[in-house]
Amino acid sequence: MKKVVVFIMTAVLSLSVIACGGKEKETKNDAAKSGSNQTAASADTEAASEKKYKNLTVDADKKEISFEAVLNGTYFTEPTRHAIVGEDGGNADKSMFRAKAYNVDFNDALEELGLSGDSNVSMDDMSASADKNIVNTGDPLEFFIQWDGQEEIPFKDVIKADKDFDWNVVFTGNRDVAESTQAGCFLCLDSCAAGIAVNTLPVGTTAEGGTQFFANEEVLPDDGTTVTITVRPAE
Repeated sequence: MKKVVVFIMTAVLSLSVIACGGKEKETKNDAAKSGSNQTAASADTEAASEKKYKNLTVDADKKEISFEAVLNGTYFTEPTRHAIVGEDGGNADKSMFRAKAYNVDFNDALEELGLSGDSNVSMDDMSASADKNIVNTGDPLEFFIQWDGQEEIPFKDVIKADKDFDWNVVFTGNRDVAESTQAGCFLCLDSCAAGIAVNTLPVGTTAEGGTQFFANEEVLPDDGTTVTITVRPAE
């Protein structure tokens, strides 16, 4: 009888050890699986926080945005109020420079750098004359330009006009209008409801009889040259 009891106790103890070992192994596997899921989730979150833009680079450390654009030599001799427009935008052929990026991305990149605009000029304002003094407001910006053989210079240096003009560029925050109109405007030379950035002359400044802007042929390279444009918050 004692032998039977000992045998039963031994069997129960063995089963208990096996069960515990299995449970411990299962717990370790579950922990490893959980850790793997957490790592993947963390990587997804990190990737999502690093927003990518097509043909537009954001350097958060330097607080600058850069993109390439192609010079349109038409505006060496013809006036325009459009300084930079995305190549797919409706106003691309009216612009001194056709950007290879998207203006709504440009808006989002400026916001990513902590800048804001007021969106205070509406489409209804666009028929106003300059004497109404309707002007965009927002955080100030500085635009720079460079190309092969030319170090970075202020963007204003490649603009000329038939009259003296002030140069004060701001971020408008016109994202909604930019997206709905698909005009593609990055930088307008007077205040505008659709441009993501504007030189803060009143709406209507560039109308017939007003200030006429041209690309400065004496400074710029040949028609069709690819340039790099860099934008930073104004100091």
